Order: sequence, then C-alpha cells, then structure tokens
Amino acid sequence: MNVRVFLNRAAKSGSVAALFIALALAALSAYGASLTTPALPKTFDTTYAAPSGNTINVAADGDLQDALNRARLGDTIVLQAGATYTGPFKLPHKSDGSGWVYVRTSAYSRLPAPGMRVGLVDAVSMPKIVGTSRGGGAIVTAANAHHFRFVGIEFAPTPGQFLYQVISLSNGDRDASTLPSYITFDRCYVHSDPAKGGRRGIQMDGTFIAVVDSYISDFKEIGADSQGLWAYNSPGPFKIVNNYLEAAGENVMFGGADAQIQDMVPSDIEIRDNYFFKPLSWIGSPWTVKNLLEFKNAQ
Repeated sequence: MNVRVFLNRAAKSGSVAALFIALALAALSAYGASLTTPALPKTFDTTYAAPSGNTINVAADGDLQDALNRARLGDTIVLQAGATYTGPFKLPHKSDGSGWVYVRTSAYSRLPAPGMRVGLVDAVSMPKIVGTSRGGGAIVTAANAHHFRFVGIEFAPTPGQFLYQVISLSNGDRDASTLPSYITFDRCYVHSDPAKGGRRGIQMDGTFIAVVDSYISDFKEIGADSQGLWAYNSPGPFKIVNNYLEAAGENVMFGGADAQIQDMVPSDIEIRDNYFFKPLSWIGSPWTVKNLLEFKNAQ
C-alpha cells in the first residue's frame, strides 16, 4: 500500500493514531526520496610496472637533481646502492613523455618482490637520500610535481641532525590545483636520527599519494608530537598498505593543523595490512608518546 492511499484511509477512519502513523510514513518517504547513495571511497592501483623509457644512471658522486630535471615521464633514474645523495632534492613538474618517472636502487633484484614489505636488513641494497637541518628535508616538491615512484630508497637526515620532515610533499599550497600528485613510495626505508629524533617521516599533502611495502621508523621528539605519516592539506586519496609504521606521537595522523586550502578535508584514506609499533623502550623516556592512529580532520 502506498503512502497516499494510507493517508486517505487514515483520514476517513477518523483514527488519530492511524493519522499520526500515516504522517510519519509520509515524512520518512519524502526523506528517503531526497537521499542519494554516497560515492565509494576513491582508491588507486600501485602495481609495480617499470617504465619503458630511457634509463639515467646517477653515480655515487653524481648530480641527482640534474637527473630529476632531465628525466621525462616514462624514464627510470637508477641510484647506486650504498651511495649517499645529500639533498634537498626537488621533484619538478613534468610535461614531456607519458607514465611515471621511477627512481630506484641499482640493486633492485635484491629487494623483496613487489607486495612484500622491506625490513632493516634490506637497507644494504638501497641508496640513501639525506637531508640536513640547514637545507631542509631529503625530498621536496615543486608546484604540480606528479608521477614519481621511489623504489628501494632509504631516506634519512644526515647523522646527528633533527629534521622536521624527511620528505615534504607540500608547498603550503593554498589552491588544490598546485598540489603534487601521483607520488608513490614503494619498498622504501624512511627514518629519523636515532639520537636526535625527528618530527615526521612523510608529509603527504598531495593527491593520489601512496606508501606501500615500506619501513617507516624511529620518529620521535621531546615536547611535541611526531608522526611517521601525516597529512592535513590534501583531499586525498591516500594509500597506506603493508608498511611497518613507528612513531612516538602518532604513527599515522590526519589533520592537527588548519588546512591552507579552504574547506579541505583529507578523504578517501585506505589503510590496510600495516604493523603499527611503539618500542617498549619509549616507556619512561623523554619522547612524547601518544597514539597509534589519529584523525583530527579527515573522513
């Protein structure tokens, strides 16, 4: 029986109870008609598929920034396992070519297969990109930087130095159109200095940002929150899958600062199969220890 027929019959019956029920049904029907099915969360595929463009080999004493500038979309930049490259290095905006720029270790064959998480034992097969407290983090981004995939790279501060962000995918953007996009960290090792600590591993303020099969560890600070992974000024989507995640403040956090872009809420956040960990040695230590996962502004 439809709502209109029920209302007519209730009115004719003179029953107050029946009339109230009919009116309630009418209101529910109108409310239901106004609803739309919410969209499913956005996700994206991070399957390893090496580009087919040119290969640019960067020697242990080579110029990584020059290689990043010269690479076309579809090229592969190969860094020497065991070598240290001192940044910050800026990911530029690319318009030539198609696909992704891969930045990978020369010892790729010694890494775990795609889909398997790296561990500390795999660091010997990785080149190291480091930042300094004076120069900034290891990796920063130009406006609209896009389609970079790092594979089998260690990111860290230079020894004995504190970094606020080892990797900063952000320019304090005030418009979503300038955000970095499609940047993936695949089987990478990101950490702070074991004695000095560090505030954050990766600031993920971009669109289509992924951290997969990686090892993020030892982020800690005295008197302030630290995070392994953090974003506050991005619409997403984000993919955080099959990682080891270790930080004293929050292992993973969204929000915590006012977004620079109006009405921005980090959204479409995929978190699966990760190992969230805090060492027992942090109990009673001076490091500020808090939560495993925290959303202050996210959906």
